[in-house]
Amino acid sequence: MKARYTKIITLAILIALLCFSCSTDLKLTKPAEAEVTVAPKNEVGNWKDCGGKIGEHACNFAFKDQNGNDWRLYDHYNDIIVLDFSTMWCSVCMGAAGRVEEFQDRYGKEDAIWVTVLLQDLNGRLPTVQHAYEWARAFDIETAPVLVADESVFDIVLEEGYNVESLPTIVIIDRKMVNIQIMAGWNQYQLIKQVEQLILGM
Repeated sequence: MKARYTKIITLAILIALLCFSCSTDLKLTKPAEAEVTVAPKNEVGNWKDCGGKIGEHACNFAFKDQNGNDWRLYDHYNDIIVLDFSTMWCSVCMGAAGRVEEFQDRYGKEDAIWVTVLLQDLNGRLPTVQHAYEWARAFDIETAPVLVADESVFDIVLEEGYNVESLPTIVIIDRKMVNIQIMAGWNQYQLIKQVEQLILGM
């Protein structure tokens, strides 16, 4: 009876962790090699109205992935994009990370992609490619990018970036590079519902 009670308590704690978010006060330092592009250029790329608000086009950014390759947001025009802003110390982020490959298996063939935007290492410092690689290995992420980010993707007034107040912050971008939904914390049901609506063209 005691063992069963212990299992119930453990399960309740795990569910609570996965249903909420980690609070954050992110203070990062931008490395010199980071690239952020927001200038308007052409129809499949840069927009004057880009920003971090729902209904605006997402602003372009480029970071290294877990393999040291450059990854640019605007290279994925016509894809459904899930941006997962996470840190290595956030337990809820870990719960979300465990779902990445399942998502890719299910929706990758529909040109949907989960992009982990790693903001901090375990000590609250800027991540490196090695950290992104370790994150990908820890959660068996093989078919989705884990990006080494910095504060250039943040913007409290939402003019060019996203206001990340909770971890994870999930941003869903449609095939025309428009921000459709911004979720503070992890809600798998809400994420899947929105992605499936976009796949169906709803």
